[in-house]
Amino acid sequence: MEINPISLPFSNIKSIKNIFNKKLIPIFIGLVLIIAALLMLNSSLRESAIVDELAHIPAGYSYLKFGDNRLNPEHPPLLKDLSAIPLVFLNLNFPIESNYWQQYINGQWDVGRVFLYESGNNADQIIQLARIFPIILTLLTAFLVYLLAKKFVGPYWALLPFILFSFSPLFLAHGHYVTTDIAAAFGAILIFLIVIPKMMQPSKKNLLVAGLFLGIAQLTKFSLLLFYPLIIIFILIWKIVQIIKQKKSHLTISPLKEILKTLFGVIIIFIASKFVVNQTVYFSDLLGVSPFLISLLLISIGTNIPELSLIVRSFFMKNYQVAFGNYVGSAVFNTFLLGILTLIHGRPVFLSNSYTISLLFLIVGLLLFYRFARTKNTLSRQEGLILLAVYLIFILTEIYLHL
Repeated sequence: MEINPISLPFSNIKSIKNIFNKKLIPIFIGLVLIIAALLMLNSSLRESAIVDELAHIPAGYSYLKFGDNRLNPEHPPLLKDLSAIPLVFLNLNFPIESNYWQQYINGQWDVGRVFLYESGNNADQIIQLARIFPIILTLLTAFLVYLLAKKFVGPYWALLPFILFSFSPLFLAHGHYVTTDIAAAFGAILIFLIVIPKMMQPSKKNLLVAGLFLGIAQLTKFSLLLFYPLIIIFILIWKIVQIIKQKKSHLTISPLKEILKTLFGVIIIFIASKFVVNQTVYFSDLLGVSPFLISLLLISIGTNIPELSLIVRSFFMKNYQVAFGNYVGSAVFNTFLLGILTLIHGRPVFLSNSYTISLLFLIVGLLLFYRFARTKNTLSRQEGLILLAVYLIFILTEIYLHL
């Protein structure tokens, strides 16, 4: 008997997608989440409290029970509050009379030890109940991975990252702990899934939703503050793409391709800068000279090649304003970088006396440049030669001082 393939429900690709999309995908996602939950519960029941849980569990309990946030203030409270919800319904003994609670500035670990093991409480019960909401949050994170992947590759291929994430040993090992790591992943996915897309379609409603979910993300871990500059970068890139799309009919290049090239170039610059710093220290030790001298003679020239290239091209194109703007902007931005890096360093940056000569030459050069630029708003050849002579004298002086 010959079977007509058209009569079979699975012979048509479209019908397969419709059936799988409506019925099998939600069931499959639910099955994966149930298996992942069982695996995490099985691991949790076999394990005692880890080090971080000694601080996070009593901290969350004290937040909800006493409204006191003295324990573990370095991390946002969301995960700790969630983990403590089942605990507030228990009659637990909390060491509020302990010196670790009343007098110690950072007694969270000692309070946790006393709370779990030295106050007559059932430590296993506290630990397992505290892990309920972290497990739920971890499963929700896996589902958000599917939703995020679905936006890029569709509902079917999105199952692949969802499965890999759900059954990842790292995910299963850390997902049931009362720690902020998986919570931070949850917050990061929220930003990519909701916050950035809503900000790319600005309206009162979208900005309100974006602000709400950004706030939730910030409550998971302090390190998600790093997403603020990333969000700004994403929005700027999106805006640039929108502007370029409006003029796309006049362009022969792909805007997205050019933006990706730029981002790739920035990454390469960061990697190369690390290599340059390491090699500078190596050669300064090898030659027995100051790293400052090597930076002055070699690295400074290399880092200014892009500016030199732009200036030369601007002069050939007779666009002197671009050349001048690049020169001033580069100098000003270096000042900005010095201030930012000093703030990041967190401690005073001590300068040796040998830098006094450098600062004097810098002041002289800037004063001469200002004086020359003020005369008819031009720089003559003679004035350019004077500035070049100042630079050469500066180089010779520094070589003399550092050799």
